[in-house]
Amino acid sequence: MPLYFKELENVFIHWYKLYTIEKPMDCRESWVSYKSLQKNAKIKLLKEILKIFKNIEKKEFTVVPDLDKQNRFYIRVEKKLSKL
Repeated sequence: MPLYFKELENVFIHWYKLYTIEKPMDCRESWVSYKSLQKNAKIKLLKEILKIFKNIEKKEFTVVPDLDKQNRFYIRVEKKLSKL
C-alpha cells in the first residue's frame, strides 16, 4: 500500500517543473533572471515543505483510499482534539 502526501507531491511536481525550464543562452540579462527565478522558487518551495512537516507534528494521521487514482492511498492529517 503506497502512501503519499498530496500537498508534498504537489510541491515536488512544482520543483520538477522548475528544473525542466530550459536555460537561456541568449544574453547575460536573461541568465540573471533565470537564476533569480530559480533561487526564489526554491526558497518558496522549501518553506512550503517545512510548513507541511511542522503541521504534521501537531496533527493526527489517518490513511484514506484515494478515489481518483487506482490502488493508491493518501494520508489525511487532522487536528488532535484536546482532552480537557
